[in-house]
Amino acid sequence: MYHKAINKLITSINNIYKKSKREEITLGIARKYGLSLAFKQFQKDLNRLSQKESSKLSKEMQKHYVDKYVDTTGKRRPLKKAKEKASYPWSGMNSTQRIAKNSQQLNYQVIQKVEDVLRKGGNKPQVVSLLLDIANKYTDRHSVLVRTELWHMDLLGELDGMKQNKVQYVKYISEGDHRVCPECISLEAYNEGIYAIEEAPILPRHPRCRCHLIPYEK
Repeated sequence: MYHKAINKLITSINNIYKKSKREEITLGIARKYGLSLAFKQFQKDLNRLSQKESSKLSKEMQKHYVDKYVDTTGKRRPLKKAKEKASYPWSGMNSTQRIAKNSQQLNYQVIQKVEDVLRKGGNKPQVVSLLLDIANKYTDRHSVLVRTELWHMDLLGELDGMKQNKVQYVKYISEGDHRVCPECISLEAYNEGIYAIEEAPILPRHPRCRCHLIPYEK
């Protein structure tokens, strides 16, 4: 997601080195030839990307919810409900807020680390390599964020579908392998993993969580 904005920043930094006519430059020289303006433009690019990605993810989340709900119930598509569920901050923040936070953290890291390199007199390959590493790191974070939000909407659509079908109890199921975290193990072990559907644990419990709920009859 972030490589487009990072690449534009790299182009600006290349121009700064070109104007300075030096292989290595200090932070003061970089600022003299436009580093602050380059950072401001980078932040604008990030904000545009964040808004675009937020809108795209919201639509995907609504589709995941609707598809699972319809698969579970066979009833009409609850579009209004899907929109409400997609915007609800189920884990303390909603997807739009999480994308914005990720972008803010990326912006902070870029400014801090580039300035740290330049304070010591950094060359262009160092700065470019640093920026690409940061872009890869935060793009991976964004991918995990997207997968987690979509998985939540899949599970939520299925759970709400079960409620519509008058299911009263669900059973918590983990993958049962060595990768299952202690929290998920305890939720599966508590009361043999059986919960009243209105008290069912919110899923996923964490990024890359693979647990799910199935209908259960006492």
